[in-house]
Amino acid sequence: MLGYLRRLARFAIPGAVVALLVTVPLLLLTMNQEGTTTYKQKAHVLVIPNDVTTEAAATQQAQLVPMMLRSYVALEDVPVFVDEVAKRSNGRWTPEQVTERLSIYWGGGSALLAFQAEGENLAETNDLANLGAEVFVDRADEMVPTAGTALWKPSLKVVETSQEQAEPTVAPTSSPVFAVGVGLLAGLLTMLALEAWSHLRSGRRKNVRA
Repeated sequence: MLGYLRRLARFAIPGAVVALLVTVPLLLLTMNQEGTTTYKQKAHVLVIPNDVTTEAAATQQAQLVPMMLRSYVALEDVPVFVDEVAKRSNGRWTPEQVTERLSIYWGGGSALLAFQAEGENLAETNDLANLGAEVFVDRADEMVPTAGTALWKPSLKVVETSQEQAEPTVAPTSSPVFAVGVGLLAGLLTMLALEAWSHLRSGRRKNVRA
């Protein structure tokens, strides 16, 4: 193995040349390409638990709140919610696009839900976030049944719509690391090919002498 590596090292210079010839153009291409612009916009809904009259009920309700909020977050993948958002969009988004672009978050420690939409157009991204919050407020009671318990009849209120002029996230279309990796791989393959060719050539010479 050590002998093979030594023989391979003889071709380090041509390997490095090939690596540079491949890496430099790829890096230049990466720098000249425009990245994908993505906006992330949020609308917020406050979940206000209903009033209870006894200390025991308040304790039970406090235990119920996290479970119900996690159930609300899970709606982002539930067809009845996704389909309703797509339906109200009047063809702007399909259910598949809603699933891909709209997420529901709960940070814990509060009763505030965030409806985050992602997209390349700021106005459309705002609209999707607001539409998700709107559908949730209108239909959450139907979509997440609570078995009629008197402990959970919350009020749902949109407390912040998505409308701010946010700075987009610009993601490069390709990574410089990828360009370097391709260049190194090309250089290594060149060294392996030259070593194989040298070994084959040496074998032929021995056969001719024999």
